[in-house]
Order: sequence, then C-alpha cells, then structure tokens
Amino acid sequence: MSLDTKGERTRAALVDAAIRVAACEGLAALSYRKVASMAGVSLALVNYHFPVKSELIASLSKAILDQYSRSIERVIRHIDSGVSTTLENVSSRLLGNATMRDQERTLVWAEICLEAARQPESLTLSRMWDSELQRLWTKVARATGHDACALSIRTETDLLTGMIFVCLALQIDGASVVDVLGGAAPVDPDVAPPASVPNLATRQASRKSIETSARVIEAAIDILKEQGASGISFRTIADRAGLSLTAPSYHFQSIADLLSQAQITMIERSKERYREVMKLADRNTLSEALLVDLTTTIFVREATQSASDNLAFFTSWLDAARQSELRPVIRSFVENQILAWQRVLPDTHDSATTKRSGLLSMSLFLGKLIRVISTGSATSDLVTIKDEFLYAFRVLHPALPCKKAIIPPWA
Repeated sequence: MSLDTKGERTRAALVDAAIRVAACEGLAALSYRKVASMAGVSLALVNYHFPVKSELIASLSKAILDQYSRSIERVIRHIDSGVSTTLENVSSRLLGNATMRDQERTLVWAEICLEAARQPESLTLSRMWDSELQRLWTKVARATGHDACALSIRTETDLLTGMIFVCLALQIDGASVVDVLGGAAPVDPDVAPPASVPNLATRQASRKSIETSARVIEAAIDILKEQGASGISFRTIADRAGLSLTAPSYHFQSIADLLSQAQITMIERSKERYREVMKLADRNTLSEALLVDLTTTIFVREATQSASDNLAFFTSWLDAARQSELRPVIRSFVENQILAWQRVLPDTHDSATTKRSGLLSMSLFLGKLIRVISTGSATSDLVTIKDEFLYAFRVLHPALPCKKAIIPPWA
C-alpha cells in the first residue's frame, strides 16, 4: 500500500513507533511521549495526528489487521494459481510468522484482545478482528478444499489463537513451533524450572507476614485485572493493599517475583475450579457426550464467573513474553494442562499422539476462552459453545465414539 502524502507517511511512522512501544511495554504503558521518543519527533506532532489515545490504538489495530489480511490474501492467490497446500500447512506457516517474524505486531494484537475486556473502544476493535478472521479463514478453507462450515472455521481460529498465546508466552522459536504442532510439549530450555519460584506455603514466616504477603498478592491480581502488568509497581501495590510503601518490597524481592507468585495463586485457583468438575471424568468410561458436557460446564463458568481472573492470568502471559523469569510458571501450567487433558482423552497407546491431543485440546479451550472474553460475549452468546466443542472434539479426537466420522485437519 502506497502512502501518497507526507501526512500519511508521518501517521504510518507514528503507528509503527506505537506498535514497537506497545510490544515492548504493553498497551497500558503506551503514551504519546514514548511514541514521540521512539519515532524521533515532537510530542506536539503525535498529538496533532492522534488527538485522543483511542484513535491511536484503533490505528494500531487497523495497521496490524491490514497486514494480516494481506498475508492471507497472498496465500489464497498462490493457491488459486495452482500451488497445492492444506489448511494445516497454512496454519503452521501463519503460526510461525506470528510468533517469530511478526512477533511485535502479534503481541500488540494480543494486548488489544485483552484490553477489550477493560475498554469499550478496544471491544469494538476485538469484535472487528474476530469477524475478519472468520471471513479470511473461510476463504482459506474453501481454497484448500477444507470444510468451510462455521463450526470448522471457529475451531481453526480458536485453536490458532490458543497456540499463539502459548508460543508467545513461552517464546518458542521457529523450529520448536513445528515440533509443538507435531505434539511436543512447549519447553524453554533457557528458563529454570518453576520450583525456583518461592511459594507462600513453603516460606518460613509468621502468620502476620503470610497475611501481609497474601494482601500484596491480591492487590497485584486486582491491578492485573483492571490495568494489566504495566500498572503494577510497589507503590501502586502498597496503595491498593493499604500498606506502607516498603511492605511489598519487604515481602517480594522484585516485581517479577511478585508477578510469579500472583501467577501461582491464579493457577491454583483455576486448578481447584477445574477439579470440582473434572473429578467426575474417567478415561475408561468417559463418553463423547459427557466430555463435551463437562468441558462446556467448565468453560461457561470460566468465561462468566471467572472472566476477570482469567483476564489477569492471560495478561501475565503477555508479560512473560517480555520477561523470561515469568515463564517457568506458565510453562508448568501448560505442561500440567496437557497432562490433564491426556488423562480424560482416549488412550491412543502412542505417547506422541496422546501428547498432541492434550496440547491441541488445551490450546482450543484457551483460544475459545480468550476470544469470548475479548469480544465481550454475554451468557446468551454462549449457547453455541457446546456445539463448538462437540464438533472440535470429533475433529481433534476421532478415537472418541461419535455418530459422524470427520477426518481431522491436524492428522
């Protein structure tokens, strides 16, 4: 796309600078002063082109969506010209590009998705993204000869969203992305295991100290829900918790330490919610209908009653993409979730296939959850979720007994 005027070129340069700032620090930390500094222009120039911040964010979203749309359209043209490929290959390529070459823009897209749950302006952008994704992937499915029904496209886009968040959070490189799609668990070999993160339950501390630490953690989680990780500092934590300015830093050596402990707290709460329902599941007796019912029950609760908790948790995922010390907890969660899904899915007697099934199920669930939270779906909009899971499980797990055989696109 050519930019004909100096004003258009300036706006494009400012948008590019804003994307770099948001990718490095998060959308909540985006400021006109930082954009001006990144672009090497005056603050007044940024204000002139973008009188309000919501207009700047909308321009970021449009620039990223336009680039993504052009990439998809190029793929479709290649297929139409006679290049043979599959929907799986297109998904693999786009996932690799999104998490490597275009990682900055993908991070900002993810930020906009989560910000949509906090800001009405971003909600409109997120819904626009969702609508465009469905349109583009329908065209890709038709071009590759794949099932292009609404449930199929929803499965593909939700699965891709979940995989993108996993790969971003764990900073998986290009070679490993292929391995992940083949069923290998995501692993970051340069990050220490999560056992290195202290847990309140194992600390030798007085009751008062434990209670104060818990207040600090709760304050951090509340701020994550409302503002994102960029809103967290020892000062804001102290103000929110009603503590002295020195109290948070006394109990936690760094913000990263505090965020890691907040992640652990959120994960444990999530696990407890899941256990209440999934304890009814037994791989040996679990039917397709019961698996879908249990998954739907958990999902609706996570998307409604626990939406703000999940918003805070996924916000920490994006921060983990920028700070390696936050990745161990996310990695542990991902690996545990893969194992949890493996326990309720049919045993294929092949470790790679079973692990892949667990990974894809987890990614699908997370992708759907992120999409529902980011588009502001009301409870009434969740009536299709059961049908979505039914279709997706038949596609991803043909070993489940079902009425209609569907060839899985990931096979």
